[in-house]
Amino acid sequence: MGRYGKITFAKQVYHHSNVRGYFDGFSWKLCIIQRERKCLVVFDDIWSCDAWNSLKSGFPIDAEIKVKYYSPPIAHK
Repeated sequence: MGRYGKITFAKQVYHHSNVRGYFDGFSWKLCIIQRERKCLVVFDDIWSCDAWNSLKSGFPIDAEIKVKYYSPPIAHK
């Protein structure tokens, strides 16, 4: 789903001082710190259930995951 500015939005959120101050880590340290701290993770262009499942399995079982989707089969997995 192109042309909606998702990447631009994600970059602005990622670099915003309020966001950087609130969260303890970002993608380059995610695997190490997600067990101990709150993290904001933004994914873009996940078009299949297989792709989502491979990403989702990297998070702790009790992780709170919010999904904005355009393909209902992916969101319900």
